[in-house]
Amino acid sequence: MVRQAAPVVLALLTLAAAGCNAPEPGRPTWGAEVRAYPAGIVPGVEGRVALDDDETVFLRAGWNVTDRGDWGEHDDESGGGPGFGFGWRKHEGAPDGSGPFYGLAMDFWFLDVDWRDGPAAAPTATGNSDLLVWQPTGEVGWAWRIGRTWMLEGTFAVGAEVDVVTNGESVGQGPIVLVGLRVVHVPPPSAWRRGAVTD
Repeated sequence: MVRQAAPVVLALLTLAAAGCNAPEPGRPTWGAEVRAYPAGIVPGVEGRVALDDDETVFLRAGWNVTDRGDWGEHDDESGGGPGFGFGWRKHEGAPDGSGPFYGLAMDFWFLDVDWRDGPAAAPTATGNSDLLVWQPTGEVGWAWRIGRTWMLEGTFAVGAEVDVVTNGESVGQGPIVLVGLRVVHVPPPSAWRRGAVTD
């Protein structure tokens, strides 16, 4: 499943990272992020576009690396794989984009998870599971402007991981909490939201 998904995710990465530089209104922007949760880490890229003066939609793609230990269905679970997501955010801060925001996201992950039962030295069973994981989340965060054309965003998200397709043994799923940092390239302040004019 991971091999089949990789070309799709690569195409989404290209769209999110390279196709979001347009200087015209509509204001596409792009960024890179790292999100972490108790059993893993998710580096990725994001492209977004403004719907109006305080709402944006986004497309993101990344790689989910997980080491669940014995938190799942087996004594040890670890693996990873590519994925993509999309969502919406509402910005409640200053006209330049800084300040608080909140939103909703839906991510899909194509994970390849190795699992083991019993001690590592003498396991009673081992195996591999290919998964399609659905991950809906709600997010809150704060954005800080760095210079004229960059933003730093801190995020906190809660949601769930749901294994919608499993090839192999069942593995862990359930609630998830993520914290993240995102660096975003944005237009300069005078070109930003709420009807401001360009430089």
